[in-house]
Parts: sequence; C-alpha cells; structure tokens
Amino acid sequence: MAQMVRAALARQHFPGLKFAPPSVYPEIGFFDPASRRAFARFEDYSAVYLTGHPDRAGRPWIGVYFSRDTATSGQTELLSAISAALEARGFNGLFGFGYPPDVALPVLFMETNGHSRVRRLSD
Repeated sequence: MAQMVRAALARQHFPGLKFAPPSVYPEIGFFDPASRRAFARFEDYSAVYLTGHPDRAGRPWIGVYFSRDTATSGQTELLSAISAALEARGFNGLFGFGYPPDVALPVLFMETNGHSRVRRLSD
C-alpha cells in the first residue's frame, strides 16, 4: 500500500520520488508471511527465508496450503501466526498457494525427483 501511495505522489507531485514496482503474484507459488512476498520457485523462497534465518537451514519443512486470495488481499495475520508457531516448535514453514489443488500441490510440495519437500502438509 505504501508503494502505491508513493507511486501516486511521484506521478502527481514529486517526480523524483522513488517507489518499488508492483510485485506480481504467480498463479501457483510460495508466500513468505514475514516479508509478504510471493515466489514462483521454491529455491527463491527458501533462499530469502534462510537468509533471514541461517540457523534454520537443517530444520524440516511443514507445508501449509492456502488460497492465493489470502496472500493478495493482505490479510495474512493468520499465516504469520502459523509461521511463528511452527518456528517455535523447530520447523520451517513452507506456505504455498495455487489452483487447482491437483496441479498446485505437486508443484509446491514435491521435488522433481518425486520426493516430498515437506515432512507434513496442512491446509
């Protein structure tokens, strides 16, 4: 929201004002509740997540499947609470969205070799 306001101010009143471009949410992707950013690839998501939490590199991942609308609406407080609860119990949260589920779930929570990325999955 702040970036939208900055963009409007830059266009109307302050041409030199800097603002970040809008972020695009993929149809199937991962969401980091801490940064409120979406990622199309697990490698990008995990790199950002583990950069902020290098001590969590060896922890197991727990998958949380949710509606893309939750991420795009900005109503992510529940996801943040789930993430904090998982981390307090020694897990990394892998939050994924996409539709239809039969297409999205394998893309989000399975490696290309058929092995699971997550120890457990919740929806």
